[in-house]
Amino acid sequence: MSLIMITEAMKLMEETDADFGMEDKEFIAQYAFRTGDTDLVKKLIEELQEKDADREKVKTKYMQLADKKPEWAEQIENLLIALEMYRIEEDKAVKRITDFLTAHGIDISESVVKDSDVSDIKNMISEAKEEPLKEQEVIPTEKAPAL
Repeated sequence: MSLIMITEAMKLMEETDADFGMEDKEFIAQYAFRTGDTDLVKKLIEELQEKDADREKVKTKYMQLADKKPEWAEQIENLLIALEMYRIEEDKAVKRITDFLTAHGIDISESVVKDSDVSDIKNMISEAKEEPLKEQEVIPTEKAPAL
C-alpha cells in the first residue's frame, strides 16, 4: 500500500508542473509512504508549490499531521496493550493453578481451567480435600473373639 502511494505521489508531482527540488521530492515521497493518504499528499504538493510558501513550516505542519493519531486511536491502542498484558497474566495464573492442582493430585488441563466457572474449580478442590479424609477414617468393626 505505502509503496504504491509513493508512485502515486510522484505522478501527482509530475501533473502539477511545479519544479520541486530533490529535498522536496524526497519529503513528499516519505510523507506519502507514512500516511498512505492521497488527499493529504495532494494538499502538501499544493502548499509546497505556492510561490511564497515557507517550505520548512509546511513540512513541519505535515509531519505533525503524519505523527498525530486521533485521541480515540491512541486510547484503543492503550486498551489493546492492557488487554494483551492481562491475557499474559491470565495465562500465567492458569498455569500456576494447574501446577498446584496437579501437585495435589487433581489432573486438569489449562483449557479446562480457563473455560470452567470459578465455582466448579472450587468444588473440585473441596472434593479433593475430602477424599484424603475419607481414606483416613477408621470404620469401627466388631472385635474378633479372643483365642
